[in-house]
Amino acid sequence: MQENSTLPKQDVRKQVKKKKDCIFIGKVYCSFCKRKLFLHQRMNGNIRNDSFTCNRFSSYQTDRCGASITGKTLEKTVQEVFFMLISQNKKNYKAHLEGYKKTKKELDTAKDRKLTTIERELSVISRLQSDLYEKYVLGYGSKENFEKEK
Repeated sequence: MQENSTLPKQDVRKQVKKKKDCIFIGKVYCSFCKRKLFLHQRMNGNIRNDSFTCNRFSSYQTDRCGASITGKTLEKTVQEVFFMLISQNKKNYKAHLEGYKKTKKELDTAKDRKLTTIERELSVISRLQSDLYEKYVLGYGSKENFEKEK
């Protein structure tokens, strides 16, 4: 019977030591005094109500900042901002992708132009070389001149 009376006490201690599971802890600051807002959790039956408040009053014994926000409001605000940023990035990404395609196309055309000019120069050089060889074979030039100009 004594064992049964100690079990609920241990469960209560485990609940008290349980960490607060909110992703905004330590990331939300007061807009007036720039201090961190502290999380307060209240249970209303099975529903947990989170709220963040400024704790300046406990440190300085002065007027409260009055900064407070509920967890639901904070989540909705962050979600709206997040979706707004995603939609902007989507537009920026499309513009960036179009710019990339345009730049790539310009580089490809420049590369093709350069390649065609090099091919033309190579054909001119090979034609001159064949003309030089023909002159040498026909006897219009000496072997020394052929070797120099080759």
